[in-house]
Formats: sequence, structure tokens, C-alpha cells
Amino acid sequence: MALPCCPFNADTPVRAAHEATTRLEQLIRASDPSIDRIVIHAEPLMPLQ
Repeated sequence: MALPCCPFNADTPVRAAHEATTRLEQLIRASDPSIDRIVIHAEPLMPLQ
């Protein structure tokens, strides 16, 4: 199952975005141990034009 990317404010430092996505992966795995692979792709949130 694929879900949409994970948008962050464009001013968010890469390290902070990585730490947040890592924590999200941990929470997902903790909620369902049968999940064996999680890929979260952080993207800067760009304003609509």
C-alpha cells in the first residue's frame, strides 16, 4: 500500500524532517508489528500557484 508523501514546511531543516519521519516510522511499526517495510518520503510543502 502506498500513501502520499510527507510534506514539511520548506524552511524545515533536512535533519529535523529526517528525525520526524524516523519517529513516524517507529510509531507505525509499534502500532502494527506485522509491517516489515516503511518508506516515508519527506518533501518541502510548496504553495499552490
